[in-house]
Amino acid sequence: MKFALAFLVTLLLAVPVAAQKQPIEPDSCLYRIPASAFKRVPVFLEATADSASRAILPGADLFAQSVAFRLRALLGGNESKLAEADSTIDWNRMWGEVRVTLHKNDAPTWVIPDWSSSDSDHARSALTFLQKAIQDVVASGETVAIPDGSLGDSITFGLSLVHPRVMKDLKLIPVKGRQPIPVFTMAVAWEKSVELTKFPHIVYPEFSRSLGAIGNVMLSFAVDKQGRADMETVKEMWPPAAKRLTGDLRQAYDAFLRAVIRGLPSARFSPAVIGGCVMNQKVIQTFHFKIP
Repeated sequence: MKFALAFLVTLLLAVPVAAQKQPIEPDSCLYRIPASAFKRVPVFLEATADSASRAILPGADLFAQSVAFRLRALLGGNESKLAEADSTIDWNRMWGEVRVTLHKNDAPTWVIPDWSSSDSDHARSALTFLQKAIQDVVASGETVAIPDGSLGDSITFGLSLVHPRVMKDLKLIPVKGRQPIPVFTMAVAWEKSVELTKFPHIVYPEFSRSLGAIGNVMLSFAVDKQGRADMETVKEMWPPAAKRLTGDLRQAYDAFLRAVIRGLPSARFSPAVIGGCVMNQKVIQTFHFKIP
């Protein structure tokens, strides 16, 4: 967990908040965005893993490739041609993630994490088609071996769809994924992500300071159209593969978490804009605590 010096250095900056894979709250304005605000982009499938599971990434990439080819076929494309998926998937339903777990003595399983669940069963959601492609690949008998030396009988990685961001001038910000695999194309509206414009007033907890504790707190929450955090939507984001802390370290972390939640209402944001529509949007923000 970390906080002080880096925090002070960035106080005067507008800091983009992690929002690319986060849901856009439904809004009727989205259906009035003019055609001139859209640009066709390639959409990629990407495999990711947290630090505890990085050894699985080479195998996860092979699994993702099979899923990508199956997803292409479901949408009318093939290995050499990407389908235009606009008639099948809604452009504003391409967020979210599927978590795939490999087992030593069983077939892979998968789940939709809570932050992705609200749209996962919609008929025109990208997650609906992604889950179908995963199901078909697993049914064919394909799996990935758990790397030698891995602890436990299972290991988990994520699969998600990402695409270049379209700016207001319709220029693209390329995808920075590790090994993104092209799957289909889609016309999407330009967007401006939520930006943190005023850091919250957060006090370093005295108990944590007395222990010399440092660390990170990661929260997900919605930023409303007025640029404020909706405190009713705040959720702690704990790494799925990480064990919970115990003893003094747990108390220090809990103190950090309470300090962030108390201070978050004082933060100010520049809200998300999609094709000219100011939007509510869920984001992920990490708060760093570090004793100088």
